[in-house]
Order: sequence, then C-alpha cells, then structure tokens
Amino acid sequence: MTLSRLTRTALPLVLTVLNLSVAAQQADMTPASVLEDKIKENVVAAASDESSSSQVSLEKKASVESRSSAEENGSATERAETQEEKAHELTEADQTHDENVKSTLVQISEEEQKKINDLIRQAEVYLYGDGVPVNLQKAAELYNAAGDLGSPKAKLRLSTMYRQGQGVQKDLNHAFELVMEAANQDFAPAQSALSSYFRTGIGVNKDIEQANYWLEKAAENGHTRSKVLFSTILERDVSNPASLEKAKRFIEEVKSEASPQEIYSIGYSYANGFGLPKDLKKAMEWARLGADKGEVNSIYLLGDCYWREKNIAEASVWFEKAAEKGLRAAQLQTGRLYRDGAPGVEKNLGKAVKWLEIAYPSGDKNDVFSLVVMRTTGPKAVRNLAKGQEWLDRYIPEATVEELNEQGEKFWNGDGVRRNFNLGGALCLAALKKGDRTNLCGFAEKLGTKNWRKADFVTSYSLLNQCVIDHPENEQLKKAFDALQERMSAKQVEDAQELDPTDALNDYLAKNNPQLN
Repeated sequence: MTLSRLTRTALPLVLTVLNLSVAAQQADMTPASVLEDKIKENVVAAASDESSSSQVSLEKKASVESRSSAEENGSATERAETQEEKAHELTEADQTHDENVKSTLVQISEEEQKKINDLIRQAEVYLYGDGVPVNLQKAAELYNAAGDLGSPKAKLRLSTMYRQGQGVQKDLNHAFELVMEAANQDFAPAQSALSSYFRTGIGVNKDIEQANYWLEKAAENGHTRSKVLFSTILERDVSNPASLEKAKRFIEEVKSEASPQEIYSIGYSYANGFGLPKDLKKAMEWARLGADKGEVNSIYLLGDCYWREKNIAEASVWFEKAAEKGLRAAQLQTGRLYRDGAPGVEKNLGKAVKWLEIAYPSGDKNDVFSLVVMRTTGPKAVRNLAKGQEWLDRYIPEATVEELNEQGEKFWNGDGVRRNFNLGGALCLAALKKGDRTNLCGFAEKLGTKNWRKADFVTSYSLLNQCVIDHPENEQLKKAFDALQERMSAKQVEDAQELDPTDALNDYLAKNNPQLN
C-alpha cells in the first residue's frame, strides 16, 4: 500500500448506518417524519475494536451521523446510496468475532499488534471526530500504517474508504486489492466483503462462483451475515440434502450464537432487502427472535412487520413495548397512534400526550402543535395551560406565518375544532409578530372581542378605523367597527382617536406575546 492515493475530502465516512424504517403510515404519519433525529438508537452494529470488543459504540456512530448533518441540513434524509452500497456496508461492518484474527500469511508479533491497536484507535478518533475535528485523510493514513503492519481490519477499513472515495481518491481497483489481501489472511469480514466485490463487480469482473466461494469461507469462519446469506443460496438447491443440511446448520448456529443486535440486523435486512433477499416472513422470524432476547430494535421491527401486514392492532402492541424500553421512534409512533387512532387502536389522548412528550424532539412541528392543542383544549385529564404554553413557544419558531394564520382562524372560529379564542388569538398574534400584515384587519377585529384575554379595545378601534378608511367597500369591517364603538366608553373612544394606528400596533406588539392565559 502507498500513501500516494490519499487525499482530503469533507464527507464523513459511515461504515454502517442503517435507519430503521418506521411503518408506512396513514396521512401525516410518514416514515421520514419519524426519523427526524435519524434514530440514534437504531444504528446497526458495527465494526469491532482491534483488541477484543466486537462493535463500535453507538455513541461513536451517533457522532458520525451528527457530523454529517451539515451536508444534510439537519434533515432525516439518508445519504444517496444504492442498496448494493448498503449491502457492502453491512458486510464490512458485521464483524462477529475477535479482530485479532490469526493470519495464515502474515504472523503478527505481540509488539506489532500493540502498535496496530494504537494506530486503529487513533484512526477511529479522526474517523468519528472523537474530541477532534473529523479528518478522514488522517484516518486513512493511520489505517494505512496499521495495514502495513499486517492488520486485516485496517485493510478492510481502508478498502471501504477507497471504494467510497472518502478521505482518499476513489480507486475501486485498489479497494479490491486491499480487501483481497485481508481476505487472504483468513479475516472473515474481509472474506464476506470480497464476496460482495465479486458479486457486484467492484474493482474486478463479476464472478458469481468466486463470490460464493468467499462467502462460504466467511461463513465457515464464523461471519454471521455470511452464514445467513450463504444459507439462502444453499436453500435454493432443494435437490441436494447436503446443501439443505448445511444451510440448516448455519442458521441454527446464528440463532444460538449471534448477539441480539446482529439478530436485529438480519431481520432488518430481510425486511428491507439490504444485503439479503427481501422476505417479510423471515424478517418477522428474526425480529421475533431478537424481541424474545429483549432487543429493543427487534421489538420495534416486529411491530413494523405487523404494520406491513396491515395488522395495526398487533403492530401497536409491539410499538408500545419498544416505547417502554426507551426507543424514541417507537415512542413517537405510539403517541401518534393514540392521538389519531387507527383500525384496532382507540384514541387515547392521555397516552398520546405521554408518548409524544417523551419522544420530543423526535417528530415534526405538527406533532408539537398537536401537543399545544391537546394541552390547551383537550379533556381535563390532559389539559394543562402551562404545558400548552411551553409547546406553543416551541411551535411558533418552526411554523410559517401561513400556518399560524390558518390554525389561528380555525381555532378562533371553531372550524372543525373546539373553539378557543385564546389559542386562536395567540396564533394570529404570533404571525403578526413575525412581520405578517396580510390579516391585520382581521386581527384588529379580534382585539375588539371581549372573550379574548389579550383583547384591547383602544388598539382595536385605532386599527379598525384605519381599515374602514382603507377598505370602504368592506361592510363586515364597518359593522365590526360600529359594534366596537357601542362596547367602548367615551373615554376609551377618545383615547383611541388620539392614537396613530401604526404607533398603536407597534405599542401593542411590544407589550404582548402569544400567550394562552
């Protein structure tokens, strides 16, 4: 290996990041909205430590995701990858056994192994930005040095970087060379990755025979995903009892030996066709196995599978189980189900408020607004104006003036919702404070309504007077202005007539904020 190919790039390297797809939902309950924070709990387990650990911590994976948010503008949109790319990431990261694999070609001394461990730890610091800025070029240099000492893990990581062009200039041929070196050291994750290279033609001509050869070697060497994938190939050979028996053996080994997180990864892959054939029945089988082991992502995945089968009632049971274990996506999903109701799931605003508040900041501004509404106009058991105000204060910065005005008019007039002058007025006031003046005359009318706590007859008079002048054809404004005068005292009318309407509006906005009480 040489360093001549190394180059700097701004993109973060993500060796394995899979977003657990939230069940496809009705109306506003969409998967994308559920994954606003990319569900850090759902990062599929990862590449192992060079020493003894079998996975990188979820916190490191979350760090990688957070550092890619600048590119994504804080959205939940996944990186533009093909399913093949995802399959490769799974293959290279599902490392089920100790990284200190004995090489059949390169003998690594204890002293060299310590150097390798240090180099890889340093590389991961720069790879994940652990206390330092992400520096992929530096990470690649350190992996390169560890690879020169014989580390198959470092070679596999570097192969991924060359394949994706992250931290180095993209070079598929060199990526293939590196993964071949690591695979020839009897390193199962690299053997599995090499199988994918042959199967999809990365840096080499496609060769299914070679792909299956390396996949079998990886499986025999204990690589979990390879066992599962190779078993699916063997199962096609229905006329060969030996193949079927080997497939059965591999699956039984995985079920008894794989970690709960690996089992979830397999179920997820079957559910979505990432690295394994899409098969909902098998996805449910693996999800249930993981759920039985208490793996929270598997519990949620099982709910997702039931949802895909249109069994909403059963899906909701598993979503709530995952919610109770702290999975934010499940908490949000459960809250939405109880808020909106669904076939087999009765509305329960108490539970809806509970789960949506726990799930925050997951979800979107519509979820936040629903909390405003439930806390403000809901049944007595959930009504809490102080809480409603907290959620309103969170909602207003995210809402457009059009949304504020639309919702404000809806609640002011009781259009399909429980009428609430204080909520409707607060929303319209928020739009006005954001600089919108399109509904100024309508707001002036609201200021003259005694049932609103923020009513101000004097300001209303000053503004309505100007509105009548500006819109002489508008009979509604004239009637509102005349009705207002009848409710006002002579002193109030006198004070209002002395006010400039612009000054009156600015003074009112300076003294009043969108409040529910």
